[in-house]
Amino acid sequence: MADGFGNVRLVFPPVVALSGDLIEHRDMSALGGSVSPVSMATTEQFGDGQAYPPRTKAHTLNTIYEIAQKFDPWELHDFQRECTKHGLNGVHKPWWRDYALTDPSIFCVPDLLHTVYKFFWDHLVKAAQIAVGTTELDRRFATLHRRIGHPHLRRVSEAKQMTGRMYREIMRTMIVVLHGAVTPGFMRAMRSILDYFLLAQSPRHTPHSLARMTLYLRKFHENKQAIMDAGGRGTLGHWQIPKLELLVNMVPSILSSGALPQWSCDRVERLLRTEAKFPFTSRSNRQRIGHGAQCAQHLDRVEKMRLFCLYTLFRSHGVELIDRLPDPAALESSEVADDDGASGVVETATVVDSFDVTRSWVLRALPETDAERYLHGPRPTHNLFVTGTISVASEVAFHINRKPDAVLRIDEAATIYQIADFRAALADYVHGLDLDSRGGSRQHLGLHNNISFDSVRAWQKYRIQLRSVQTPGLYMDPETLMAFPPGSDHPLGMCDTVLVDSLRADGQPRSCAPVHEGHAMEQSYDTTTVLEIPEHFWLNDMWDREIHDAIFTHYG
Repeated sequence: MADGFGNVRLVFPPVVALSGDLIEHRDMSALGGSVSPVSMATTEQFGDGQAYPPRTKAHTLNTIYEIAQKFDPWELHDFQRECTKHGLNGVHKPWWRDYALTDPSIFCVPDLLHTVYKFFWDHLVKAAQIAVGTTELDRRFATLHRRIGHPHLRRVSEAKQMTGRMYREIMRTMIVVLHGAVTPGFMRAMRSILDYFLLAQSPRHTPHSLARMTLYLRKFHENKQAIMDAGGRGTLGHWQIPKLELLVNMVPSILSSGALPQWSCDRVERLLRTEAKFPFTSRSNRQRIGHGAQCAQHLDRVEKMRLFCLYTLFRSHGVELIDRLPDPAALESSEVADDDGASGVVETATVVDSFDVTRSWVLRALPETDAERYLHGPRPTHNLFVTGTISVASEVAFHINRKPDAVLRIDEAATIYQIADFRAALADYVHGLDLDSRGGSRQHLGLHNNISFDSVRAWQKYRIQLRSVQTPGLYMDPETLMAFPPGSDHPLGMCDTVLVDSLRADGQPRSCAPVHEGHAMEQSYDTTTVLEIPEHFWLNDMWDREIHDAIFTHYG
């Protein structure tokens, strides 16, 4: 690598992690196809759930050295045959042999895409199709509640070109789909491994979360025989799966390399489609120009068009091309949110700066001109904590349209939404009565209490945004929630489930909140027997409360 003075220097960056599938990890570790790249486990030991010693750099090099003492490495046939007996691929000089602070058992990090998602799709989904039936499983997935902004598969058996988001959506709904169609042991095994997968995707871990991961994996191995008894393994009578052995090494990998999502190949695999497959298929001269040169030309022309668009944008407004970005140190300090109970609101410009430098440049150089709308590229997530209504504790932000979907009289709204005590609840709210003041039951001021207004505005959709549980200074993506009343299109209504963290007057959370009985609630519980928990609920410490243990015990 050449420095600023033109001097060529040898640079050896540290190898922290190697993202790839199992085959790539074996090739990089100079191993064959019957061993694990990170442990001493062999094919016969892949499915027993035991943790084996790591396959260290010294062990592999010593094995290669011992074989080289008996067979000449350049006698490829004899050397390759002997290496195969010891689980090696025949490479006698691995690239990492003299690389300082490098060990294949450490930098071969399990990949979420090729380890978790592929194992789930190739083995667990197939087991569910065998146990439940392909047609019945598709029917159950098709009848699930649809949420705006989330993928919904009508036929899981025919799904192709799956994305990581679709894999996660199926993981979160698999337990709901299997309810009542499999044995308790099958459900315990499936629930344990799915809890393990969902927790492994957390962006931040604690000793408690890692202990729970170990517990879930052990519960899966204790109950995996039930999947085999139901025919979930098909004609195979074993669990000797290489990906299953890699799951045992996820917790040690997290301890040494950090959270797994940062090493996932999801985004790299997507770049293959956008930067390699699309440029190659969109041109006609595929024979004259090589694939690599064609992709390089495509990227070069896209960059030229982007720079030309930026230049014409500045020239059309009569502004010189002067970089007006603030000092990087000031920008970094402004991105840190307060953790002392302040509102935690991040300025809009700061959110944009951290997302797209070019867009922030245009915002500062051409203020109040909407010039950034002419730029093509990724856009920052809309921050409802700046433009919406914030809760008292500054944990939730809401946004509704300026124009309501309907203006209804109170009694009419109570009839449409099937809320018998709607007027009484409004009276309690107007007079400042909460759950503690009402005694936690249906005690209210009366159905005919005067509340000084007789009509309400109703919205059928609204947006909500939460703060990240792992990082208080960051925010989750906004969600669009539905609240359609019962009607001709939706006889039982179309409403999303929201879990509310209710607090008492002393600031402590309530153990449970009262649920009013009624015709609408009875219909809802008749059609929905298992609670479907949203993504952000799985990835924080709240799911470890008594309600989760009660549900888990229910299946066991």
